[in-house]
Amino acid sequence: AKVNRFQGVALVAYKNQIIFEKAYGYSDPVSKIPLKLDQSFELASVSKQFTAASVLKLVELGKLSLNDKFADFYPNFKFKEITIKHLLKHSTGLWDYMNMTEAYWKEEKAPNQVEVIGLLDKHQTSLSFAPGQRFEYNNTNYALLVSLIEKLSGVSYRAFLQTHFLQDLCLDNTYVGVESRQKPNVVAVYQPYGRSFINLPPSFHNQALGDKGIHATADDLWRWFKALKNYKSLTQSSVEK
Repeated sequence: AKVNRFQGVALVAYKNQIIFEKAYGYSDPVSKIPLKLDQSFELASVSKQFTAASVLKLVELGKLSLNDKFADFYPNFKFKEITIKHLLKHSTGLWDYMNMTEAYWKEEKAPNQVEVIGLLDKHQTSLSFAPGQRFEYNNTNYALLVSLIEKLSGVSYRAFLQTHFLQDLCLDNTYVGVESRQKPNVVAVYQPYGRSFINLPPSFHNQALGDKGIHATADDLWRWFKALKNYKSLTQSSVEK
């Protein structure tokens, strides 16, 4: 922490017990406001695990199968061979919607997860490879999965997580969506600039959820991980998948 100017919370657990937890640095490095253990951080792509768990919960509820085609639920989707499993495993051959947004999107706000589907339908002409042929990490896959979660559940992604995971596990400091940055216990984002720091605004792409969009404390992430590994949130079969 001293050598590398680490700003964050470290948590170490062993056999279902936290054995070390400490906050380092500042929640506001400009004003030198110390960081606290109960402050939530933007998880960025670490958010994807919540999306994957939500899809597996829908499988458990009998709403879909991992071998179902995405086009079964969105008939106008042009790439008919892509399955839910392909999306989860980053093996679709879809293009990255962030690059497509910068090239084609003219609206003031970036597309949400449903609008990403329309962006693909309109501008992606072919797949980069046959689905299942290889792995290529891609945020588009998980944005599409959240659109599917919302369609099959009939509620928002935030509400789905709250009902099936957050409420039961008492994850009270876990939030969904870019507007969570306004909550008093969510840490703002800073970047080193010379000998000080500058406050960074949210990325333009932060309207779509699934590939990102979750904020959580270290303690909430530990509770989440413990529940998964002890099969409290999902069945053993789902966790192994």
